[in-house]
Formats: sequence, structure tokens, C-alpha cells
Amino acid sequence: MPIPDYQSLMLPVLKLAADGEIHVRDAANRLAIELALTPEERAMMLPSGRQTLLSNRLHWAKSYMLKAGLVRSPRRGYFAITDRGREVLSARPPRIDNDLLMRFEEFRDFIEKSRSPESHDRSPDQPSGDRAAVAAQATPVAAAEETPDEAIRSAVRAIGRSGDGGLDGVIDEDALGLDRVYVQAKRHAPDNPVGEPEIRGFAGSLGAAKANKGVFVTTSRFTRSAHDFVVRTPNKIVLIDGDMLATLMIRYGVGVRTEQTILVKKIDEDFFLDE
Repeated sequence: MPIPDYQSLMLPVLKLAADGEIHVRDAANRLAIELALTPEERAMMLPSGRQTLLSNRLHWAKSYMLKAGLVRSPRRGYFAITDRGREVLSARPPRIDNDLLMRFEEFRDFIEKSRSPESHDRSPDQPSGDRAAVAAQATPVAAAEETPDEAIRSAVRAIGRSGDGGLDGVIDEDALGLDRVYVQAKRHAPDNPVGEPEIRGFAGSLGAAKANKGVFVTTSRFTRSAHDFVVRTPNKIVLIDGDMLATLMIRYGVGVRTEQTILVKKIDEDFFLDE
């Protein structure tokens, strides 16, 4: 049988969560058994070749129910049902889909934010791509069918070729590439700041590319005149210096790894209560 779309998987995924906290990988294995998928169907991959189609659609189902408060994520890679999820199951719905999730304010807020320009400033756990459009479809479109990290990688590509005007990369904000953000990156020593001439040249490159959005990244810092130019230019340019770059890398786990985890403990006052 064909692998069900992510909305059709919501009900069976929620039932799995009702049995107790479960890892996404184990949920995928149990779903494959319940759906009687063949080895070939279990092995079907996304076009990117980075994830199976079943796991991907399971992730979408879980992510949307997480936004609606039907499941929670107690720790990385695991999910569990919530009281709201149990209430939904107790009503014995024939199907759980986006129309049902729209009953909940949190999910409506999530969809509304995905339609707004500010939705590009999303948290890492949110599905990428045009989420409002995906929410209205039975199956995620190819550009948005990947999980959050995969979709981000697909949306960003390097250019850095002859005739690129000094532009190093481009980010497609929509599946058709109608709205693009161009990127320029400079690896400078801390004592070698990026000045106004370089930002002015970047703005010129944006104009040549008929674009008005850009991100200039450096490992050093920007001069005051560079910041002042960004305020004056009609282009929307974001400056990311070395300190901000390091902060973003740590926040989103890009190019970093965990060496040590520090546990912070506090007094358990109940332990010392008199009986």
C-alpha cells in the first residue's frame, strides 16, 4: 500500500503516543508494521536521499500535533501524548487532520504566524517552507516535504562563481524562488573590521541582482559607518558580526558539538518535610 500522507498518519501516531513515551525511530518501525509496508516501501527515500518518506511524514504529523498541544516532546527524539491528546482520542475521531487541529488556539496561532512575514524568523523545531500552504494540502509539497533541517539546507545554496558580483549564496524564501535573500560572507581577523565601502559594494550587487534583501556575515565586526550606511540604504541588509555568528551557531547547533553538559541541582524541599 502507498505510504499515507502526514495528515492520515496523525491518528495512528497519536495512538502510539498513548501507549507511553516513544522514540520517533521506534514509532516509524511500529507504523511500518501496522501499515504492512513492504521492505521497498519502508526504504523509500526523499529526493534528498537523507530521510525515508515514512519517517519524514511521521515527523510532520508529530510536529503539527505538537503545535496543537496533542503531544509533547519530553526529550530529544521522543514524544508522548498530553491530556488534550487523550481527550481527542476519547472522542473516537475517524481521522485527525489539520481541520481538527484548527479547533485549538495554539495551532491557529501557528498557522497565522506561518502566513506572516515574521514567520521567516522561526524556531528550529518548526516545519520549514510555506507552512500555511502545506497545512492545506494532503501531502507536503516536495520543497516542504523535508524535515526542518532538511528544508533549510534545500532552500540555501552557494553561488560564488564568476560574474556573481561578489555574492556568496542565496536563500529562497519560497518554493518558486520569487523572494530571495542574498548572502555575502567575509572571513576577517578580529582586528580587521568590515567598513562602509564593502557594504556599499554589497548593496550594489543586490541592485544588479534585482534584489532588495541581503545578509552580510563576517567573522570580525562592522565599523560605525557600515552600520550607518545600512540605516540609510533602501535595501534591507542585516549585518551579522563574529559575536552574533557564534551566538547563532550555538543556538541552532550549527558547526558546534556538545563537549560537556552541566547539571544544575536544587534542594528537594519535600524530602525534608516532617511526616
